Amino acid sequence: MAFGLNEVNYALKRIYPKFPPMNIASWRHKFFANTAKNDEWTGEQNFKQSVEYGNPQGIGGDFAKAQTASQTSSTLGKAFDVVRKWKNGFAQIEGKAIVATGNNEGAFFRAVKRDTDNGIRSFGDRLSVELLNGDGNGWIGRVQSISGNDVTLGIPSGQQQKWHSTRFKETMTLNGSTDGTLANIITNFSATVTKVNYSTGVITLSNVTNLANGNYLAAAGDFEEGGCNGVASWIPLSDPSSSDSFFGVNRSVNPTLLAGHRLPSSAASNSIKENALDLAAQMETTGALDESGEKDGYLYPLNWNRLQKDLDAQVVRDTKDGNQPFGFPYITQETAAGTIKWYSEPDCEADRGYILTRATWLIRHAMGFPHLNEDDGNAALRAANKDSIEVRLRSAGNLFCLAPGGNGVFPITPPS
Repeated sequence: MAFGLNEVNYALKRIYPKFPPMNIASWRHKFFANTAKNDEWTGEQNFKQSVEYGNPQGIGGDFAKAQTASQTSSTLGKAFDVVRKWKNGFAQIEGKAIVATGNNEGAFFRAVKRDTDNGIRSFGDRLSVELLNGDGNGWIGRVQSISGNDVTLGIPSGQQQKWHSTRFKETMTLNGSTDGTLANIITNFSATVTKVNYSTGVITLSNVTNLANGNYLAAAGDFEEGGCNGVASWIPLSDPSSSDSFFGVNRSVNPTLLAGHRLPSSAASNSIKENALDLAAQMETTGALDESGEKDGYLYPLNWNRLQKDLDAQVVRDTKDGNQPFGFPYITQETAAGTIKWYSEPDCEADRGYILTRATWLIRHAMGFPHLNEDDGNAALRAANKDSIEVRLRSAGNLFCLAPGGNGVFPITPPS
C-alpha cells in the first residue's frame, strides 16, 4: 500500500495519544520538567492569580487599640493579571522520506515519529528559554557588536553574553527590535542564521541591513505574540522600581514578598557557594512559606561545575538510577533554608543563580504545553507549496509564581 496523509494522521494519533508532546518537549530542561502543569486554563485570555503576602495586624496588649487597629488591617494580597501567550510550530515530513519507507509500516511510523519528535524538541527548547528568562516580549538575544555579517551577542559596552548563542540555530529566521518590544520592531530587517559559533558567542546572519548595536533579536513571529514571562520576570535581579507594573501589580510596595529575595550586585564577586548560603539565610528570615516544599537551585552548567568543585566532599549526586523522574543529576547543599538540590540548567542566565521553592511554581496552559493542533480532527495536512506533509504544533499558556517571597536570586560574575 502507499502511505499518505490519512496514514500520517493515523500514525500521529497512535504515537502521541493525549499530551505526550509536552513530555518530549521538556525532558532535557530541568526547570520545565520539574515545574507542575495545569491544563485547565480555558476561556478568558487573562488569568487573575492572587498572591497573599501579609496577615491581619489587629494585635496589641491594649484591647481597645488592638480592636481599632484590626479595623484597618486585613489579609494583604495582590492579583496578577497574567496573560496567556501563544506559540505555533511546524514539523515537515518530506514526501521523499515517506516514499522511501515503501510498504514498511514500521519504517513509516519511525519516519513520522523522527520528524515530529524533532519539531517538538525544538519547540521545547524555545519554551524552556522563555520559562526561565522571558520578559513577555519574546526576544532571545541582544546585539553587542557587528562585524560584516557576524553578530556578537551581549550588552553594548558591557558584558558579552556568549551563552545566548545556544538559543540560535542554523536556518532560524530572525526579526529585530530597538528595545525588545513589538512597538519598536525594525520593519526593514529580516535575516536567516547561517552559522553559529557557541564557543565565541558569535552568530552569522544572511544580512545585517538596518541592524545596530543594542538591538534585540527574536525568532520570526515572536515579537508579534510575545513570549512567556519567565522566572527572571517574577524574580528579577534588582528590586522593582516605584513605577513597576507587572501584570498590573506594583511590586515595589513589598519587593521581597512580591518579587522575591535577592542579593546586591556587589555579591557577584563572592563565590557561588557563599552567595547560595547568604541568599538561603535571607529567605529564611521571612519564615518558611511551605514547610514541605522542595528547594531547587538552578545554575548555568559552568557555574554548576564551579559549585560542585567548591562543595568538594559535600557533593551528592543522583544518576538515572536515582529517584528523579527524568534522571537529572543534582548536587545538594545544606543551608539555613534546608537542603537545596542544585541542577545544571543550560537555559539559565550565566550571570545569576536561583533558589526556588518548587511548590510555588506552576505552568498554566490549555491542552498540552505544547500539543498537536488537531482543531479539525487532523494533526497533519499537505503543505501548500512543498512536497511534504505538515504537522502543526501549538502552545497556549504562561508561567505563574504562587508565592514570589518563597524564591530568590543572586548575581554571579559569568565565566569567560
